[in-house]
Amino acid sequence: MATTTGGAALAERPTEDSVWLSPLPTPRHAVASDTLPAVRSAAYLQRVTRLAEGLLTGLPGAVTDLGVSRDGRHLVAAHYGANAASVVDTATLTTSSTVSGIAEPYAVAAADRAYLRSASIVEDGVVAIDLESGTALAARTVGVGAGGLAARATGEVLYVARSADDVADIAVIDVESGKVTAIPVAHAAGAAIDAVRINPAGTRLYAALTTATGGALVVVELRTGRVQIIPVGAAISDIAVHGDDRRAFVTGWDPELGSVLHVVDTTSARVLHTTAVDGVPVGILAGGDAVYLAHGEQVSVFDATTLRTGSHIDVGRPVSCLAVSHDNTRLYVGDFDGGITALAVQALSQGLRAAS
Repeated sequence: MATTTGGAALAERPTEDSVWLSPLPTPRHAVASDTLPAVRSAAYLQRVTRLAEGLLTGLPGAVTDLGVSRDGRHLVAAHYGANAASVVDTATLTTSSTVSGIAEPYAVAAADRAYLRSASIVEDGVVAIDLESGTALAARTVGVGAGGLAARATGEVLYVARSADDVADIAVIDVESGKVTAIPVAHAAGAAIDAVRINPAGTRLYAALTTATGGALVVVELRTGRVQIIPVGAAISDIAVHGDDRRAFVTGWDPELGSVLHVVDTTSARVLHTTAVDGVPVGILAGGDAVYLAHGEQVSVFDATTLRTGSHIDVGRPVSCLAVSHDNTRLYVGDFDGGITALAVQALSQGLRAAS
């Protein structure tokens, strides 16, 4: 059964520096609002007419996470072990810039700019990257134990998972003002929160919570602050939200079945179906009528309604993460060898239709 905590407003966590995007490399000393390019309105966004397919290799290191820019022109890859990020042109599948000196970038959120969660010994933070120039603009500290990262499509608000001292919450950063508030999630021994996802409408936030009693899907109604916790098994590793916002797909671990894929009804707050999957899933996402699951050197394609397997794509490289273009025509597969494979979704969907 799901549990609900609060309906109260967000709780603010004190910070020493209340102004977002102070200049690198000393984020606590000066304001850099003048250095930020203006956020473009939808009327000025350029549409990419044709997205490239193929394999891009030779990136700085293993691809930890991927994000697609709001206009679809850029793909951003985080390289945790190399302290770097790559900005990739989606029309040519070539690297347009490499941003170095980002400490352990773990998660990516992209809008008009790209944001990467960065770690340090003292305090974790979020680094903003200008996609046109391929430069790091500034950083914002968010405390310790930061995990997954998500952004509203318009890019004005960021959400960062945090876990510290048996407290799990989600930091909310207003990009223009720099104000940091928090959505309380759990206060219990071993509480930790990692993956964070936001629905297409920007009204709901989903997060993966792990406690001593097991894993749970956290659903936050952003307009009201209402937090709902839905138990889903022993542990959760990743989350994908269907476009209709009525279903969430959650990867995790079950003591009897091993690696599993859960389907959660977000309206009734209950698990509809659980199925065993091969290997250890490292990423999941939903695009159109398909659900993509990355594991081993493969990406498995499932029907989003029936969970029937349509096809298994052998990438031939150890896969690490996934992203999909906003028009659902290209699937991007990051790998641990430092490469990105761009696949045509239409070809993958043919196998899905044949299976159904």
